[in-house]
This record gives sequence, C-alpha cells and structure tokens, in this order.
Amino acid sequence: MKKVFRIIDAISDRTGITVQWLSVALVAIISYETIMRYVFSISSLWEYETVSMMGAAMYGLSFAYVMRHKLNVRVDVIYSHLSRRAQAAVDSVGMLIAFFPVMALVAITSVQMALRALAIDERSAVTGWYPPAAPLRIVLAAGFILLLLQGVIVFVRETYYLIRNKAYE
Repeated sequence: MKKVFRIIDAISDRTGITVQWLSVALVAIISYETIMRYVFSISSLWEYETVSMMGAAMYGLSFAYVMRHKLNVRVDVIYSHLSRRAQAAVDSVGMLIAFFPVMALVAITSVQMALRALAIDERSAVTGWYPPAAPLRIVLAAGFILLLLQGVIVFVRETYYLIRNKAYE
C-alpha cells in the first residue's frame, strides 16, 4: 500500500510542478494579445478561450498537489491551536462528512461530462472560434480523480495518526 501511496504522491507532485509552467504560457498569450490589440489594433477569437482553458487546466491539475502539501486555505483560528492528534481527528471527520461525498460526485460527473463531450464532439460556444471542449473536460476529470486519490491517501495518513499517534510511513 505504501508503494501505491508513493506513486500517487509522485504523480501529484510532478503534475503540480509541471502545471506551474502553464502560467508562463498564460502570461505569454495574454501579453501577445495585449500587444496585438493595443499596438496593432488586431484582436483574435482564440486568445480568450485559450486563456480560460489554460487557467481551468492549471486549477484542476494543481488541486492534488495543493492537498498533498497542505497548501489549502484553512480558518486557523481554532485548528492551529489544536494538538496534532486533534487536527488529525478534525481532518479525518471533515473528509468523511464533506470531502468524499462532494469529490466523488464531482469526479463521477466530470468523467461523464468528458465522455459525453467526446461522444458528441462538443464545442465551446463562448466565441466564434468553437474549439473542442473534450480536451479540457478530460484534463479536469483527470485532475478531480487525482484529487480524490490524494484525498484517500491524506485520509488514511490522518486516520493512522489519530489511531497510532505516529505518522504513516
């Protein structure tokens, strides 16, 4: 089981680090479009949707990395003053009550939407460019599945700490 956990952790890490480079491409595309529009008075249809898709891909693929490294936003007014074991209890119960039901629904729905987009050759109709929607839907489904898997790992580690009072691994 530890080997599987290490593999999923490694995928989350590599995905999160790789996705950071999308922000460089995002800035380059926005800069290009700004220069073309305000210096040369030329605008394009593809820029808006490309930037939107890249931003969504960045978010979707970075969720598991954020969870793995506990970089998510928390309200630490009470949580930070709890013992490590109490924090593990809060995390474990919170994941059972909120995270797993919501993420299971989101992961299943995103996979269904990706499959549907592939089946009907769905197109984005935000602009007149009409790019295919399936690639983004597949990327988001993969991100949500990876987040769900990373959540299972975090849950097991936190529950193990709660029961054994020592870290898993």
